[in-house]
Amino acid sequence: MKKKLMTGVIASMFCYMLSAQAVLSLQLTRGLNRAVPIAVVPFKGWVPSAVGTNNLATIIQNDLHYSGRFNVLASDKMPGQPSRVSEVNLPAWRALAMQDLVVGQVKPLSDGRYRVSFSLIGLYLGGSSSTNTPSPNQVLASQSFTVKRSRLRFIAHRISNIVYQQLTGVQGVFTTKIAYVETNPTAGGKTRHRLLVADADGFAPKLILGSNEPIMSPAWSPDGRELAYVSFERGRSQIYVSNVATGSRRVITNFRGINGAPAWSPNGRRLAVVLSKSGSPKIYLVNLATRHLTQLTYGASIDTEPSFTPDGRSLVFTSDRGGSPQVYQVSIGNKQVSRLTFDGSYNASPSVTQNGKALIFLHRNEQGYNIAMMNLTTGQLTLLTNQGHDESPSVAPNGNLVLYATKQAGRGVLQVVSTNQGVSYRLPATDGNVQEPAWSPYFS
Repeated sequence: MKKKLMTGVIASMFCYMLSAQAVLSLQLTRGLNRAVPIAVVPFKGWVPSAVGTNNLATIIQNDLHYSGRFNVLASDKMPGQPSRVSEVNLPAWRALAMQDLVVGQVKPLSDGRYRVSFSLIGLYLGGSSSTNTPSPNQVLASQSFTVKRSRLRFIAHRISNIVYQQLTGVQGVFTTKIAYVETNPTAGGKTRHRLLVADADGFAPKLILGSNEPIMSPAWSPDGRELAYVSFERGRSQIYVSNVATGSRRVITNFRGINGAPAWSPNGRRLAVVLSKSGSPKIYLVNLATRHLTQLTYGASIDTEPSFTPDGRSLVFTSDRGGSPQVYQVSIGNKQVSRLTFDGSYNASPSVTQNGKALIFLHRNEQGYNIAMMNLTTGQLTLLTNQGHDESPSVAPNGNLVLYATKQAGRGVLQVVSTNQGVSYRLPATDGNVQEPAWSPYFS
């Protein structure tokens, strides 16, 4: 588990101390001041309850609302419920100062599948103010999908992605997944640990592994098909890789001492891991095809929490080699190590954004432990959070959002913050602790 790496408690990062079961739901805690006004009209047609709501539009509304970039009109405030572009009354929607509008339909097919169609309309884009219906150049996106019942929620998230990218210019992350660890107390006073995967909004959780022993440090493969993690189910730490779809898994490392903190290379061929088989915890590369080990760091220090840079040529990691936990970078080619963080006595859990421009990490100051971002060109540090109880930051694949663990009323919950600090929302655990989050890549 990527825990706070402090002098005196540095070994505790390999211990697991979670309890109770978590139920996830979204709560917007901060949005942009200038959110775009948009309406997503309930889609015409019947949708089965298996989707988790009675209309796909509700999922899209929630996606856009919790992104913090949109001010979504409530359904009961709408002047009508058109399902096609030709049914849209422009003056009625413009009177509500709506900038964009989403309409759509869902039609059950005879083979058990569903036909989902939608259109995104720019209400003020081109056309005359006297025109009652949108012109063709006001249709920003229009698409249809034929899917199985089990894929309806995914299609709703995909539509959200299309709308988000069309209106913001940034690729959406609504079809990605999150992995996390939760625990449940048992009747015998022990703890049940569960590794779960859910949609990015926290819905549709799927069990990957359940164990009476600790599970920690989930990490997604670059194609999103596999999860690496640490399990203590055999009485000591081992690193496994599980196929998310089938549940099949294999042991990657099983050495004496610590086997921890797996991180995938961008090409998916290697794992960076932390092993203490020769003494102090050090960073190694494991070739997944041959299981050949390459040691990258040396010395008496504790080196941990490796994360590949987007180009795959180096790793950022946490080390106490300078006297306190700080972020360093090691070149895979020549194994040269350089220090990246100097501001403060504690910086840990690093990762580099996909564009390679910023470092996201855990930073301690007088308020406690918070999520920080550092410009890798200028060295400028920006605090993204100020709650003081944060840990385990994980960057979304678009680089604009960070998922992390924090505390609410003494319980572990998951929170998301944007790198521009304009958006923040929470996936609270109502019954217990949820920690160790990992945001998936875009799926290939």
